[in-house]
Amino acid sequence: MQSTDRFEKLNIDRLVPYARNARTHNKEQVLQLRASLREFGFVNPVIVDKDMNIIAGHGRILAAKAEGLTEVPCVFVEHLTEAQKKAYILADNRLASIYQVLACGRKTASSWDGHRTNGNMNRFYMAG
Repeated sequence: MQSTDRFEKLNIDRLVPYARNARTHNKEQVLQLRASLREFGFVNPVIVDKDMNIIAGHGRILAAKAEGLTEVPCVFVEHLTEAQKKAYILADNRLASIYQVLACGRKTASSWDGHRTNGNMNRFYMAG
């Protein structure tokens, strides 16, 4: 099993959001994430590839920027293929939504862009 070995604090402006990210974050969720950052600190690193593309952590980045942070902890996943990165992005976002429903008993504050979700799933299956 492969794992990540690289962990760094990076300037937030160097990070590149995934343009086809199917999960969106509304003001309510960003406010919740900001409150979490103030309460606990930035304890869940952003996952990035070697080119600084965000794999997971888009909402945390929005919250960090709103809080005025200039650096965030990042874990590099340099061992993933492009198809694996896309699959991880979709899986991570879905798991986060499911967790919030189970833990909080309500829908998430974030939502999904159906067009992007369907397009990403089609590209994932075609690449597989």
